[in-house]
Formats: sequence, C-alpha cells, structure tokens
Amino acid sequence: MNLTPASFAYRRSYNLGGGYSAEFVLNGASLSVRWSPDLPRGKTAKRLRASYRAARDRFLASTGIRMMVVEL
Repeated sequence: MNLTPASFAYRRSYNLGGGYSAEFVLNGASLSVRWSPDLPRGKTAKRLRASYRAARDRFLASTGIRMMVVEL
C-alpha cells in the first residue's frame, strides 16, 4: 500500500444541491475544494453560493482551528 502525504489530509464532502457536491481538503496549511461534477459557473454558481458558504463554514468549524476567511 502506497501512502502519500495527501492520504493523511483531513477531508469532508458536502452535498450542495442541484447535483453538485464539494469536497473540502485540509492538508497542512493548504485548503482546497474539489467540485463534483465540475466547478459551477454562471447562474448555477450563484444559486449554489449560499450552500457552498454554509458547507465551507461547517468544514472549517469541524477542524477546531481558529481561522479567518477572506473571499476575493
């Protein structure tokens, strides 16, 4: 069995509705999001924004680490 550092990452998936889900991955100091089936765009992205933010906030709270989110 090949164990890579990524296999030790903390991760959780959230259903966002409309057939979309997001997997949040915290690997050391790096946070990434993997979308399924793909990154939403346009009106779909706008519709999912509140669900995405709620899922992100739940994920971050579940780590027990104090942090601040800056959206650009």
